[in-house]
Amino acid sequence: MSTADAGILATTFVGDTMLGDAAQSTLDTLGYDRVFEQVRSLVGGDFTIANAEAPITSRPDPFVDQTYSYNMQPASAQAIRGAGIDALSLANNHAMDRGPEGLADTIATAGAAELATVGAGDSACRAELPLLIHSPSGTLAIIALANYQGPDKTAQTLGAGTIGLSRASIERGASLARASGADWIVGFVHWGENYKPTNDAQRTFAEYFAASGYDLVIGTHPHITQEIEFVQGMPVLYSIGNFAFGSAGQYTDGIPGVGLIVQAGFGGDGLRSLRLQCIVTDNEIVQFQPRPCDQTLASTVLGGLNPEVRVVGNAGYLAVP
Repeated sequence: MSTADAGILATTFVGDTMLGDAAQSTLDTLGYDRVFEQVRSLVGGDFTIANAEAPITSRPDPFVDQTYSYNMQPASAQAIRGAGIDALSLANNHAMDRGPEGLADTIATAGAAELATVGAGDSACRAELPLLIHSPSGTLAIIALANYQGPDKTAQTLGAGTIGLSRASIERGASLARASGADWIVGFVHWGENYKPTNDAQRTFAEYFAASGYDLVIGTHPHITQEIEFVQGMPVLYSIGNFAFGSAGQYTDGIPGVGLIVQAGFGGDGLRSLRLQCIVTDNEIVQFQPRPCDQTLASTVLGGLNPEVRVVGNAGYLAVP
């Protein structure tokens, strides 16, 4: 879809993206562009945003109190841009893995690669700003929020960080979006638990998003796919899993390493369509090169997200109210 397609703004969302960690030696040997060779053709539409699950910086030293601390080398930015990504959400638990300086490096390096950023900044007033996507069809605002990470990693009046997920920040995001002239609002949110099912907190926050007038919520962080539900008529994709993630993962037969590429079509008074593509992300299988699911796996994965998903080939389509 494109803006030329019946007045629809087609926006694509991909999940956790981190070119580093266990993948670094492969990246150094085979190059960064290889990562996206099998999924580049799936990233389309008018605008695409990924969750950047690590700062883009060469700084080696982790920030305070990090159990897992990642970084992506600066060469990652051009590779991500070359894969068709237009923007990065920094609203996650790894944005501050190299401290405020690493966050500043990330924003600068992304900008030099023509990647917009949202969800973190050098102050709260910058971190909370919506990402606005303008089109002839209308303006879409993306509000990026993350599970609260503590005062050292949460943006302050004069301090860098992310915006913590709360009822107040959800409502604030909607207000900022409307004040900026947005016709539609998406919550791109980092929540839940790694490799675990959807929890009660996610469902509670989903209610807050719906009550605040969001059109769609898309989640990341668990590294697996989670179900799709409609909350007060608003679709909630609780987790779209990984896109290109450089760690081994903790997958089992019962928790497969798959992710989703989601294309949302906006037009008129709201969300008009959802298209879901299944990709294999388990690095024990794909060796740091995600690839499309075959038809059998896609049917199982996509059909399990919501009984209303219509599977055609390795893609799923979900009608929206």
